[in-house]
Amino acid sequence: MTITRSFRHLFILAAVALPAGILSQPVEARSVGAALGVVAPGDASCLSYFFATVTNTCARTISIDWPLVVDTGGSKHVGIDALGPTSTQNVICRAEGLNEETTLGFFSNGGAYAPLPGIGASTNITMDGASVPGGGQLLVNCQVQQGGRIQVANWNV
Repeated sequence: MTITRSFRHLFILAAVALPAGILSQPVEARSVGAALGVVAPGDASCLSYFFATVTNTCARTISIDWPLVVDTGGSKHVGIDALGPTSTQNVICRAEGLNEETTLGFFSNGGAYAPLPGIGASTNITMDGASVPGGGQLLVNCQVQQGGRIQVANWNV
């Protein structure tokens, strides 16, 4: 087979596969490190960073928010990998789907914050039901007690 024939076959494959979506499937899930989260200016000094993880070093609970990029509207599944070394060093989170105007919220777990399912080891907080309207946004809010650590957020787009 000559190079010209090989290119012709490759071109034909691309011409068929691209419109069918075979070669360019959309990303179905994303993840981001907790270090990209935002806190109130007075709480910034409470954060200790290790790579992309964030630990609360203050004696008070702090709130960490971060936006999660979505490609489509609909119900979203969000998981937060975190560590609560003891029951008094817990992390609780909820996912928040908001309309474009940020006037309506559709929260995971009926609006309740979900705690870590286990203490003393890294575990995943699972949140379902945050619904994002078309053109809307997805946020995560975590309340982190002293010594609690957030590592990564995973979600469907």
